[in-house]
Amino acid sequence: MADSVRQKPNWSRLAFWAVLSLCALGWALVATQAMAATRLEITKAEWKPDKFELKIEGKGQKGKKITITDSSSSALIGTTTVNSESKWKIKVSKPSTVPCRALAEGYGQAAERDIKNAPANCGGHPSQTLIELIVQGPISVPENSSATYTATASFSDGSSQQLSSGVTWSESSPFADIAATGALSTSEVSGDQTGLITAGYTYEGVSKTATHSFTIENAGASPATGS
Repeated sequence: MADSVRQKPNWSRLAFWAVLSLCALGWALVATQAMAATRLEITKAEWKPDKFELKIEGKGQKGKKITITDSSSSALIGTTTVNSESKWKIKVSKPSTVPCRALAEGYGQAAERDIKNAPANCGGHPSQTLIELIVQGPISVPENSSATYTATASFSDGSSQQLSSGVTWSESSPFADIAATGALSTSEVSGDQTGLITAGYTYEGVSKTATHSFTIENAGASPATGS
């Protein structure tokens, strides 16, 4: 008879283990949040060429000093302090050199991040500025024929380059058409027709345009033959 009597669950013991499990879960969550709050991070690093401004943001331990440098040259970008929301940020207007990658260091931790929109000369690489664009090609083209035009860019370091891509081409004549390669084709005309070719090119945020006048030549009537 006694063997058939079921034992009642010990609710007190079950409640104890349930509370203990919840406490352990809570402690683990608090520890995870604390670790996340103290971990040094760079959440954003961006160069804004329209404003000539470098902006770097991150997270870290409240009240700690953060030093930001160029990760390649170790040149100082600036220092800041983590605020009460565990966030920090720094803005630098018109820096002498835009870094390719930023390094943040503080309270024994470090974090790195590439600079978004960094220019080609980031990190102090030799700088080139586009100063002039020239279009070259024939000034006269026969009707129903073709001709090739080229665009050459000149830079501040004294170098120049004939451009094979990145050039936008247009022309003004209804009797001609120009391709993205600079190849001009002409159609039949009843008399000589003038036109204007325009080329455009942008390099590191600097845009230049150049023009070149041309004439579509009418072949004229065939000379008369005597009888």
